[in-house]
Amino acid sequence: MNIPDMLNGQAVPNRMASPGLFRHEALPDIDIAITINGRIFLDRMSGYGEQSGRFIIERHFDAMGTAGFDVINFRCADPLAEFAIGGQLIMRPEHPSKVAIEMRASRWLPDPPSRASYSSAARDVFFPLLQAHNRQFGTRYRLRIAKVPSPFCLPRHAAKLFSRFCVTANKSGLHPLDWQRFYDFVRHARTEVPEGTLRLLLMQTGFSAAEAARLSDIYQHLSAFKKQRSPRQFPGNLSDA
Repeated sequence: MNIPDMLNGQAVPNRMASPGLFRHEALPDIDIAITINGRIFLDRMSGYGEQSGRFIIERHFDAMGTAGFDVINFRCADPLAEFAIGGQLIMRPEHPSKVAIEMRASRWLPDPPSRASYSSAARDVFFPLLQAHNRQFGTRYRLRIAKVPSPFCLPRHAAKLFSRFCVTANKSGLHPLDWQRFYDFVRHARTEVPEGTLRLLLMQTGFSAAEAARLSDIYQHLSAFKKQRSPRQFPGNLSDA
């Protein structure tokens, strides 16, 4: 099984590719450009979310011990909701004027989500809250939904490690050796892979949408942890053999 060229220093395609492994649409980048302190904006948006009664709000400031890395979870408050759609507002210290948006759902239709359904979910969750902010504070903030996903290149060495993990992984239940290869990819890949892009790559190599989302979440946590520790301190002395 060959990993496509996009894993060998080539840009991830900005379209649904076909045939073969390229069978899932890439999800768009979604964000909000702001002109105020990010934490103030997140506090306001989480307050609107609570007032709406639609969401359970979880605030994580300086997440993973990283100063300025703030995440607000908007979880669907209706336990009987068929799809339970929610999302995250993410503030990264390297982008203080941009709040990234990631969408979550207990079930997508279609699964994995299309660009249209993912974008629609973002509008449904965050547009009313953003409108409330604009009315109260006289701002003109808006959801910025990229028409074409940003190209992403996975360097050759990272592609090799990713390929080794995906080709040998037991996709119905990861073996301890599979986890070792996954950790090896996280440890040695110097280029951080965007969460949405990693989900897409995992699905294209045969992982289910749910498992791809879970692994992407784990990857994000491990990447944040890696930034806090020197290479000698990072757990596991995994070889590149």
